[in-house]
Amino acid sequence: GKLLLEVLAPVLSEHVALRMVLRDLPICVVDGHVVERPGHSYSWATFLDPNLPVRSTVRANVVQAVLQHPSWTMGATHVADVYKALQNAKDRHGRRALQLSDGSTRSLFKHLLYFCARYEIFDGPPVYVGPKVVVVHAFDHGICHQVFDMNTTDLGVLDLSGFIAANQMLGQWSAERHSAHRKTENDLAKWNHAFGHWDKDKNGQLNLNEFLGYCDHICGGQLKVAMKFMASHADYMREVR
Repeated sequence: GKLLLEVLAPVLSEHVALRMVLRDLPICVVDGHVVERPGHSYSWATFLDPNLPVRSTVRANVVQAVLQHPSWTMGATHVADVYKALQNAKDRHGRRALQLSDGSTRSLFKHLLYFCARYEIFDGPPVYVGPKVVVVHAFDHGICHQVFDMNTTDLGVLDLSGFIAANQMLGQWSAERHSAHRKTENDLAKWNHAFGHWDKDKNGQLNLNEFLGYCDHICGGQLKVAMKFMASHADYMREVR
């Protein structure tokens, strides 16, 4: 059956929606640590789904209120762990809340969690430290959106050739690649099949949400990259030329 949240969605006020979501969050804080809350009914992920017919202002303000709730700052040892758990919470179909959510909600999470709202820098020591250079590994959470934008048609969607080009870019830019990525017949067959699978409305093109769904499936919507921080602007300009 449906959640009460789903039944009342079109008429929910911010106050009522917030109370309903807070009563059924997928996480709780125990001794400063964020843990999964057993027996929850997926209200949080359901609320983030743009298909829920709640007013956009209600959704945006409730999400903001949940993330800024004083129970996190007072109870959690690391509030970033709360944000990570909420963005990675699954809906009843196993889909991540962040991937379900609309663009404004994804942007809010990225600004809370990532360097430049994009890069999740790895914990631990850097990969390399020099007199004027530091290299670190990070997960790039904006790469899929970027390659989509770089390969769209004039209509703002990916056709098959754009989809193939986007996949080539993802392979070239990954820090985990072992050699220069070349387009092979196996790659082409795989990408042709994937394009047909993720083209949900069978119109010969992928919109942004369809492509992000594909990226979430193949790489979790992120890519491991190396980031170089340089003290000298002149050195940087010489390197990028």
